[in-house]
Amino acid sequence: MFSGLNVANLAMVPIGTYIGHEYSWRYPFGIIAVLGIITILSILFWLPTMPVKRASTLRSELGFFQRPEA
Repeated sequence: MFSGLNVANLAMVPIGTYIGHEYSWRYPFGIIAVLGIITILSILFWLPTMPVKRASTLRSELGFFQRPEA
């Protein structure tokens, strides 16, 4: 995650700024939207489906904070 953040800040922000200034501000936004859609579709298709072992409620999830040993 941190290397992706560094690459984004050091390389992609200046490239996006250049594209925005030379052409239109809409192009960098469109590129980011397309990359986001590709990422979502990749996750949907390549990650295996995992069965739900048990149903949980918000109350049971927040019950974790009531146990001092955790």
